[in-house]
Amino acid sequence: MASQKPTIVFVSGAFHKVESYAPTTDLLKQDGYDVIGVTLASVDQDPPQPNWDEDIAGIRNAALSAIKEGKDVVAVAHSFAGLPVSDAMKGLSKAEREKAGLKGGVVRLVYITAGVMEVGGFSQQPFNGQPHPWMRLEPDKRAYMKSPEIAQELFYNDVDPGTAKVAVKGLKSQSYGAFLSKVTYTAWRDIPSTYLICENDKCLPVELQEAMMETPGALFEEERCSAGHSPFLSMPRFTADVIRRAAGEKI
Repeated sequence: MASQKPTIVFVSGAFHKVESYAPTTDLLKQDGYDVIGVTLASVDQDPPQPNWDEDIAGIRNAALSAIKEGKDVVAVAHSFAGLPVSDAMKGLSKAEREKAGLKGGVVRLVYITAGVMEVGGFSQQPFNGQPHPWMRLEPDKRAYMKSPEIAQELFYNDVDPGTAKVAVKGLKSQSYGAFLSKVTYTAWRDIPSTYLICENDKCLPVELQEAMMETPGALFEEERCSAGHSPFLSMPRFTADVIRRAAGEKI
């Protein structure tokens, strides 16, 4: 009897709703995976979230919904979501739960051109807490992309123009407090992980992705493609197959 496939918990990045990832998540469902999509709680909130606590809770609860049924989980993070996903995994690894006599757990993490930082780090640390030049920060602490043109160039530079325009229209506000929340746990040191490097990413340059993947003590295996920041739109079959390999398939 074939072993059950792990559940995929797919966490969208900042400004994005999980529906934007459908070209890839739909393929995973067709490939026989249960997929739980998670939009960060800090996205599209009025008033904005003061920090990422609700993001952590949402990710963790999604993973636990499968783990409590004794299932294994592969957690997938895109972009900014790499930081809260790491925090949310504390105590949920398959190895740790097995030691406690518990079934199910997180067997692997997948970082799609995603953030990796040490404990105490936070998203805007390289900018001394200030927003990126391409963000517009409102007085109520909600951040937006400065313009549709900037969003398309940063996020979707290699995506079909029609698809990219739809994706840009789907972008939402982002609670800036999440960008200032500090990492408390480095899951990628305890849970085997895959890092998908996207060589033509204009949001997270390839050199930065490579440096994060090579953080001392990290358990990353490298996957690589020629995509921009959103391979789930420009290369959905490849991205789905990266996740399938992370889930244990020999493809």
